[in-house]
Amino acid sequence: MHSLLELPSPFPAEPGLVRLLEPPGSDAAALAARLVAGDYGKPFVLENGGLRALHFSLGYVQSVMDIANPAALVLAYARAMMAFLLFNPRPRRIGMIGLGGGSLANFCHRHLPAAELTVVEIDADVIALRRHFGVPADDARFRVLHADGVRWLGETETRSDVLLIDAFGAEGVAETLLDTDFHANAFRHLGGRGVLVMNLAGTRESFAPHVARLLEVFDERVIAMPVREDGNHILLAFRDPVFAPRWSWMRSQALALQARTGLDFPNLAGALEAGERQGHAWRLARGAGGQRLFGAASAPIVEGVAVQAQQLAEGLGAERGIVAGEELLLALVQRRGLCRQQHLALVEDVIAHARAHEQEWDRPVQAVVGRKVITRVGDLDVLGEMTLHGSVVRSKGMPVPHHAGSEGGGCGPKADTPD
Repeated sequence: MHSLLELPSPFPAEPGLVRLLEPPGSDAAALAARLVAGDYGKPFVLENGGLRALHFSLGYVQSVMDIANPAALVLAYARAMMAFLLFNPRPRRIGMIGLGGGSLANFCHRHLPAAELTVVEIDADVIALRRHFGVPADDARFRVLHADGVRWLGETETRSDVLLIDAFGAEGVAETLLDTDFHANAFRHLGGRGVLVMNLAGTRESFAPHVARLLEVFDERVIAMPVREDGNHILLAFRDPVFAPRWSWMRSQALALQARTGLDFPNLAGALEAGERQGHAWRLARGAGGQRLFGAASAPIVEGVAVQAQQLAEGLGAERGIVAGEELLLALVQRRGLCRQQHLALVEDVIAHARAHEQEWDRPVQAVVGRKVITRVGDLDVLGEMTLHGSVVRSKGMPVPHHAGSEGGGCGPKADTPD
């Protein structure tokens, strides 16, 4: 185990002890000043109140360990990443990109004794701290590789049932992942029913391109859920071309997993189901800047809805105009053959258009175009809400056809409209 230099925490808001990968006799005052300035440049350990945390900067906590129970998952995002067990409760091979403080590695090593685990970490200093975070030694079923995860994915011939991606720089998701075939290689690395799990943190502008790339590579078989306690989002992508979540079955599976691991899997199952129905992945892919997911191609549809809704409102009055406007929007969606997530994104485009032109319209038209639609796709209720003019507006359900992708996960030709 590497020896660490120990000094009192220099952060007024974070008392405790700081431990650094520095030789004995180093200038503690100078190191403390660099930590406070944010230019230390190495991972460091902050310990207080029975918890040990790994940091690259004070603003971003990489991992937290309960010293008395190293295999416990202290952070909510780490617990949420284990949601893959709802889809594959007993994976045989797990790949991890990013060791951090080893929380996920420790948990999987303890609770999945039949799984082979390979962890890839690019930073030698992070690996040097592994023993301080209770990461087990390498053995026949567990190993930590000092390598570039992007290169490893492109070169390894092994396949994983689950691939966990928790790769961060000091400011969030590593931007270099977008400059390579990382997402396509991740898809190829998974076995036939493999699941990719990715932790998203930082600004939405920084991770939206990753979500969009995964939606493309995995043919839209992607579910995302927010982790409100940490401000993160967890994204799951599925290689199986006929993947379809079985939410009713998953509820009983969640109870069994909760008894086995102690994690609140019923809550995770509910969050995933809500994320899938609300199209959370598509919303993340749109980014925080409000750009349209479909780009210029959706502009004529948005404009057409606005103009025709205005005519409806003028000719039918406010109440009938609201209903007719919803029916018009749904009819346009049906003709385009959009799936439910694309439909929700298109509705948001229409709302954004209404806001941008609200001074040109009277209030009935704002109500028509700005009405958030709750749709029904097949047997799934798609819930939606939108804050408009300072208040949340909800609408009644309207029927739309189920759109099945050519391989079960995409948005293929539209089905017949139900009566």
